[in-house]
Amino acid sequence: MMGICSYFAKIAIKDFIKKLKKEKTSLKNIFYPTQSLVQKIPIAFLRKKTIMNRKWLLLVSGLIATGCDYTVIHEYDPHLPPHGELYAAALEFPEGYDWRRDPSGGKVTPDLVFYHDTTVIFRKPTGNGSPLLPDGDMHRISGTHLFSDCSTGTQTIIFRDGEELFRWDGREMLWDLEETDGKVYTLSTSRDGSGWSCRCNGEIVLKQDYGRFLNGFYKDSGHLCFDYAMAIVKDVNGIPDRNYHVSDGIDSLIVVPADVKKVLTSRMTDGTFNYIALISGYDRLIWQAGRDAYVLEDEKTGESPDCRLLDAGGEMVAMAKLDGRDCLWDADGKKFFTTIGSRIYSVCEKSAHLCFAISSGSGLSDVEIFYDGTSEKLPDGYAMFSPACLSCDDYGFAVGVNDMKNSCRPLILRDKKILDYDFNGYFICLALP
Repeated sequence: MMGICSYFAKIAIKDFIKKLKKEKTSLKNIFYPTQSLVQKIPIAFLRKKTIMNRKWLLLVSGLIATGCDYTVIHEYDPHLPPHGELYAAALEFPEGYDWRRDPSGGKVTPDLVFYHDTTVIFRKPTGNGSPLLPDGDMHRISGTHLFSDCSTGTQTIIFRDGEELFRWDGREMLWDLEETDGKVYTLSTSRDGSGWSCRCNGEIVLKQDYGRFLNGFYKDSGHLCFDYAMAIVKDVNGIPDRNYHVSDGIDSLIVVPADVKKVLTSRMTDGTFNYIALISGYDRLIWQAGRDAYVLEDEKTGESPDCRLLDAGGEMVAMAKLDGRDCLWDADGKKFFTTIGSRIYSVCEKSAHLCFAISSGSGLSDVEIFYDGTSEKLPDGYAMFSPACLSCDDYGFAVGVNDMKNSCRPLILRDKKILDYDFNGYFICLALP
């Protein structure tokens, strides 16, 4: 297990990570940090802090691992604690068809099936004239519903539980979707590269001709939020982006220090704007939280690593995919997790818990699940066919897998139990609402 990763913690994540000191700043149209990051964090201080962190890491190296003994069950009872309701979507092929080899070359298409626990909510055909596509990335669960999308030659269509919900003109790819207060919000990008849009029930809330999302939907103090960045002048290199925070459809300019070269990801937390950025003349990532800033301890990070800020039950955690490894840092910039020979494959980003899966084979081998400071290695031969097949709640996690050593049968692992599903296919997404 240590060959898969190094895990720097001996206590649960919630007790281990220090509380982020939040600036209780009221949300206004423009946010102004008072000092540049170079003034706030002198280079000499950053180097000293990095050395101190390395000594600290050596003192707390360790791994908490739980056992892997499972009980096979065939009926799921959501009323027996610690179970909660479980929703899962799957692609199911005709019995006996080898969907892994797909000898028909795509002519044999699966049914899209949506489960509540083990009960089928609906079954719909995909492909061969059906508007629903046999592509797992085109389906996602929000709340207790399965949403799907597709594009015709001129329009984008959103489905809920297999039935058309609304459509709009233009061919767009869905970036994120959130159902809240009876309304369906979407973030999407144009398939021809001509910008993005935020919509409510298909109607435009915000639309830009260019720019990039810094994250998907998230909640802050009950408000539905997302962040984006766009250049002052389109298609001109060397000019820093402007960064915006959107709350309930209203966007606000976030003014960052002049030495910020690029904001990689961001998140508003109780009115404090957090972001991870690259700084001119410096080869480390910087995490700015309100007026406080921290260096994220590591070697050189490269030009533009994939970064995320996660809210693990009120405790902020930074994640970055660097060259050859993935890392996690606490709110003081201290690295407490790094992978060796594997990568973070799946993250429960919209959970109040720190839950993610690592794998050395893109989910198909050596899968290990981490949940609030504990880890559980899945049995050999268990494979995840989609990052969306991991979800968690206050009681633990659930993960949809296939047993590659036993006829590739689909299973859901939950609370040390194996829920055995009897169909020919695989899960594409799973949720514990």
